[in-house]
Amino acid sequence: MAVGTTAAILGATGIGANLFSGMMGARAAKKGAAAQTQAGYDASQYVLDATNPANQALSEAGNNASQGVLDAAEGGAVGVLNAQQAAANGVDAATAEANTHLNPYINQGQTSLGTLGELLSPGGRYTQLMDEKFNFDPANDPSYQFVFEQGQKALERSAAARGGALGGGAAKALARYGSGMASQEFSRQVDRFQSDKMNRAGILNGMAGQLQNVSGMGLQAGTTAGNNTMGAAEYRGNTGMQAEQYAGDRRFAGAQYSGNMQFNTANQIGQNSINAAQYQGNARMGIGNAQAAGHIGAANAWGSAMNGAVNSAMNGVVLGSTLRPRAALPNPVPASAYLTGGVLNPGRHTWNG
Repeated sequence: MAVGTTAAILGATGIGANLFSGMMGARAAKKGAAAQTQAGYDASQYVLDATNPANQALSEAGNNASQGVLDAAEGGAVGVLNAQQAAANGVDAATAEANTHLNPYINQGQTSLGTLGELLSPGGRYTQLMDEKFNFDPANDPSYQFVFEQGQKALERSAAARGGALGGGAAKALARYGSGMASQEFSRQVDRFQSDKMNRAGILNGMAGQLQNVSGMGLQAGTTAGNNTMGAAEYRGNTGMQAEQYAGDRRFAGAQYSGNMQFNTANQIGQNSINAAQYQGNARMGIGNAQAAGHIGAANAWGSAMNGAVNSAMNGVVLGSTLRPRAALPNPVPASAYLTGGVLNPGRHTWNG
């Protein structure tokens, strides 16, 4: 085989080997970039697939917990209000029962007060008694008439016993007797009138006193019943206000806790989303860097292959020129003949000085 053909084959083989190496290097760089890109996409999708359900579960848990707190607060508030209502109803029932026992005294006191009013009112029995006037009429007084007739008969019998008719002296005696009897009877009648009036007044005063006592008992019972009713109403009002305040505090605390929980949940979801977005951004930057590195690696592989191919071609040319036969050189050849500025001349087998 000719020397030139051998050199050409060697040069072509070197070129092919360099190009094949460059192709393989470029392909490997692209595959590596593709694999890294796919890994970045997969990791990004995995983060999304993990973040979205986690945020959904976190949102549901936050909503459920928040609603649970609100329901518990509302249940506590309603329980307190119901307990207060039951307690107030119990106090009202006890008050009504106690006042029921006082009602007879109240009713009797009202009746006694009415009777006392009728007794003391104008035209009443006590007023009539006080307004009653003394009236003495001897001619129409049976007691006076009986005593006068007995005395008159006694005088007449005395005159008859003396054997004479009822003369002037007897008539005068009878007149004096009648006048004296009238005066005495008037005094007795006055005493009886005053005594009877005082007795009846005493009876009426005693009756008025009893009526007054019963009226006082009714008044006291009514006052007690009123105080009972007012105390029950005050208890209902105070406990109702306290229960409403406590219920409001529970509801406010529940709403505040629920709001804080919702805020914290939303904040955590937002942070998760931000972290996922940041991870995606970093993954996409990694994907871009991997793709860029793949292109650069492929370019470098092809660049290196081209440089190697050029070097192989140059080496083949040099080898072919070096191995080509030439005319015999004088012997000995001066050393200066092989060098031209210290550089080998590939087109000759001699060195030129």
